[in-house]
Amino acid sequence: MPGISGYYRKTDCELANEMLSLLTHGEKWFDGKPINHPHGFHGIVDFKSRLENDYASLNGKSAVVYGDIYSFKGQKLSKNMAEAVLSLYEKHGLNFLEYLNGSFVLSIYDDGSLVIANDRLGSKNMFYTKNSDGILYSSEAKAILAEKSIKLELNPEAIYEFFTFSFPLGNKTFFEGMELLSPASVLICQQNRIQVKKYWNFKFERKNRGKDVSDLFIDFDTIMEKAVEMRISDKEKIGIFLSGGVDSRLIAGFAKRIADRKNKELITFTFGTKDGWQEKIAGQVASELGIENRFYEIPADMIANYAKEVIYKGDGHMRIRDAHFISSLDKVSSEVDSVLAGYHCDTIFGTHLNEDILDIHCKDELEEYIFDRYEVKPVAQHLPEIFSEDFRDGYDGDVKENLVNTIMEVPFDSYGDIAHYWDIQQRGRRYMLFIPNYIRWYLGIMDPFLDNKVVEFAINLPLELKYNKKFVYMACKSLFPDLTDIPLESTGSPLSATGLSIVVRRGCRFALTKAKGGVEKITSGKILFKPKEYRGYEYWLRTGSRTYVEDVLLGSFKDSTSIFDQKYVENVVHKHMKGRNNHDQLICDLINFKLIDDMFLTRCNK
Repeated sequence: MPGISGYYRKTDCELANEMLSLLTHGEKWFDGKPINHPHGFHGIVDFKSRLENDYASLNGKSAVVYGDIYSFKGQKLSKNMAEAVLSLYEKHGLNFLEYLNGSFVLSIYDDGSLVIANDRLGSKNMFYTKNSDGILYSSEAKAILAEKSIKLELNPEAIYEFFTFSFPLGNKTFFEGMELLSPASVLICQQNRIQVKKYWNFKFERKNRGKDVSDLFIDFDTIMEKAVEMRISDKEKIGIFLSGGVDSRLIAGFAKRIADRKNKELITFTFGTKDGWQEKIAGQVASELGIENRFYEIPADMIANYAKEVIYKGDGHMRIRDAHFISSLDKVSSEVDSVLAGYHCDTIFGTHLNEDILDIHCKDELEEYIFDRYEVKPVAQHLPEIFSEDFRDGYDGDVKENLVNTIMEVPFDSYGDIAHYWDIQQRGRRYMLFIPNYIRWYLGIMDPFLDNKVVEFAINLPLELKYNKKFVYMACKSLFPDLTDIPLESTGSPLSATGLSIVVRRGCRFALTKAKGGVEKITSGKILFKPKEYRGYEYWLRTGSRTYVEDVLLGSFKDSTSIFDQKYVENVVHKHMKGRNNHDQLICDLINFKLIDDMFLTRCNK
């Protein structure tokens, strides 16, 4: 993944180049630029076409900037983003961050100080650690490991949290002593002392309370179209990731308006199983909008072919089960250099909020509400038995208590606001935003739902319009009525469907799925049905990737990591392969840690 890296209070040209080399992953479309300073070094890796605008020096100061930055006036900063950032920094000091809107992380050397900062939502990763010599930091954890004095140990708390929620809580990483920079933060290093400050926080001001819904649609229309337009203003050909949901449908609608007005070319890309729901629905949306759609089938051997790449490039924090798109990104990059996507829509518009929040009367009930909604039960039900006795003995924490601590830090009184804030800061940042970060291994990705004004609009909607992302569905029906009769993949029903129709369709789908599962179970997995949904990990693990899974978890597994109970793992794999149970999430997560151990712990600690 492109990004930045550096070492405060140590100058070492060889180390600087090695850290940047790790960020390029040897890919031909990336290049790096190291910049030395009397108090250390930093550097930037980006697409070759962008690199010269990512770094700058001015009056003894130097800056590297990774990402896309816009001003609050809705215009992109000068072509050289780093130069513009340095000018703002010279004029406003640390207050310069108030002028930035976008998705970014940056590093500035100013005399004897180092300043690191990210955007409001922390959409770009920044790992950092401190040793006796100074502060090491990088967009990827592995670049920090280029410093040979750094020895890694697994963080048991982060691992237990991962197997409970699919992500570590707070700023933890899988490695002891290494943290992820908090969102909307500026990290200041002076004389080897670290100070982290928040420069912005959410304000649930309910600006939109009392407004007529039709007026909210008008506001959303204006804000969202501007956010899309800013991101494609300097591009002639734009890709759009189009799924079977409503988020990408909205983005495609806005992009089509702009493309027609500005004479730009659009092309949509869809990934999934052949003849599945996603292929059919996305094709209908693209056809209705008059946009060419390219469908790429995800191969059944995706895990076998790409698991190592996913774990290595993502430092293990990118779940294999969320990386189905990897197999097709090289094809997309041959067509366009940037795509629009809507990964953060769910988070900011309240997908994980529902009416149950109104029944909460104290913090204890709120904690239960959040734990129940975010616990990944198909995986968490295996805790702690999945772990070896030695590993269990070495863990003295409590996942639920850790969750409570993150909730107690939320600075709001309304239970709805606390729950929404927690989702944005935890699941949104630690789970959803990791996905677009790693798509940038191949091409640029732009998410209009990360725009400052879009976020402010969303969080200030009345609570009743946030439940299950209600406003987004209403807005799509109002602003793009021609897309209303096309089904959603999640329900099989169009946006215009009534409650009863949705229930019936969902019931039919559920019954069909259960019937197929019954046949697979009776035949011990000898008869398998190809899935209709866009990702078929359950099927892939039993077919194209079966040999790989069994080799990793039943073969070489026992010779490496000791954090899992081998007999328990064998039982899980055998039951899945025979169709008795669906353990696809757990198996993928077990592979995650087998590869983390092999790639980072075993090799780096030799």
